[in-house]
Amino acid sequence: MIELQEKFKDAIKSILPVSIIMVLIGLILKFSSTTIISILISTLLLILGVTLFTYGADISMIEIGKLISSDLVKTKKPFLIALISLIVGIFITIAEPDLKVLAEQMTAIDSNTFIFCVGLGVGLFLSLAAIRILFQINLKLLLSIFYIILLLMIFISNNDIIPIAFDSGGVTTGPISVPFILAMGLGFSSMRSRKKSKDDSFGLVALCSIGPILIVLLFNLLIKSDMTYVYNINEEVTNLSILLKNYIHELLPISKEVLISLLPIVILFGIYNLITKKVTGKKLIRIFLGITSTFLGITIFFLGVNVGYMPIAYLIGINMTKKLKYLLIPMGIIIGFVIVKAEPAISVLTEQIEKITQGSMKKNIITNTIAIGVSCAVTISIIRVLTGVSLNYFIIIGYVLALLLMMITPNLFTMIAFDSGGAVSGPLTTSFLLPLIVGICYQVGGNVLKDAFGLVALVALSPLITIQILGVIYNIKTSKKHKTNKIDETIISYNWRDTYE
Repeated sequence: MIELQEKFKDAIKSILPVSIIMVLIGLILKFSSTTIISILISTLLLILGVTLFTYGADISMIEIGKLISSDLVKTKKPFLIALISLIVGIFITIAEPDLKVLAEQMTAIDSNTFIFCVGLGVGLFLSLAAIRILFQINLKLLLSIFYIILLLMIFISNNDIIPIAFDSGGVTTGPISVPFILAMGLGFSSMRSRKKSKDDSFGLVALCSIGPILIVLLFNLLIKSDMTYVYNINEEVTNLSILLKNYIHELLPISKEVLISLLPIVILFGIYNLITKKVTGKKLIRIFLGITSTFLGITIFFLGVNVGYMPIAYLIGINMTKKLKYLLIPMGIIIGFVIVKAEPAISVLTEQIEKITQGSMKKNIITNTIAIGVSCAVTISIIRVLTGVSLNYFIIIGYVLALLLMMITPNLFTMIAFDSGGAVSGPLTTSFLLPLIVGICYQVGGNVLKDAFGLVALVALSPLITIQILGVIYNIKTSKKHKTNKIDETIISYNWRDTYE
């Protein structure tokens, strides 16, 4: 109960700033009282949803991922480890609600085909991530090789598909997959020495974010199809009874979607436990309570986002551009900074960072560093929509800078940076920031596929730069204090079993 109370307090701190900003913007733009009420209702739903989700993920998703991966490592069979990781990667990706939101925009490709291709990309790279830990392959080397390949593919790919491809790399690692993948990293690395286990605890999310981008770019090269986009912007709801009916009407469809999303993970755990018979009694009950809490949390969260935040984000984008265009960039800076703190996956990731580093890397410091990067990404996205500057320039320059920083950044910070890039682009980014940018694009008459899409890609790129810069600063400070260029291992010591038992 104490843990649940702490989750509730954290949710209030992270979501309330977003709500306050939305209410202020709504009042400035003279939205109806019904719209303001919708913001308040959705805020309550988001707070409750994030509380239940983060609590449930701690006692179910992380536990399941840890159990499966640690038992896989004990088999010492690379082929089996790779095969199970592939299956798990596909399952948890199909379970991501964010991916479905993006897939609906791909009108030239069947959404199920797109989701499977993206899932295959995550599965293949989750297998690679597991093999990397098993054979102690350098993560920085792998990241460098694959990102160089991606940057080269930009020059031969259709400009319409590039933003969606890079966006897919961000949305696939969201609130369901991030806790699971992080836990698998902990499980895989637990069989290593104490020092090595710390180094290998992160990096899985980083590699899994590459797979979808690569697969989508390759898929488009093979089918050579053109992308189209159809605007779906509704009028402002001014009748309170209609608004309440919308919440009630959406509850069942969202519940079904979340249930279907979680079902593969439940089946996977059921098969695992049937074979191993490892989880029984109170522990089994606790895991299923956690799954139930996760289900309720994600359902409530998406109800608030889909009915309240998403349509209001469209309206804010359109009306701000129409009436207060000069305030778009300041608004982007502020919203970008506060909204990332409300992302469920970021909350899970930063908690794991603080535990694994035993408090030497504080959750607030990591979150604020990521928020600065996201703030810059949203600002750049708004500038892109207003000016029509190609995403390719920002992607190439950004990743080249991230790869250069990798050379002088401590390994742990690089892993955390690239993992954060996958975790930061969650449901609020997809369902609030993206509609906001689409609304701006709609008002200025821009090309949504080229100008608005790519927001998620820039958001996912931003922590790669800001966290690594934080790592360089940290290294300089510790170097002066301890006369060394390495992170002080006495400050960041990690025992996986001490943390989770």
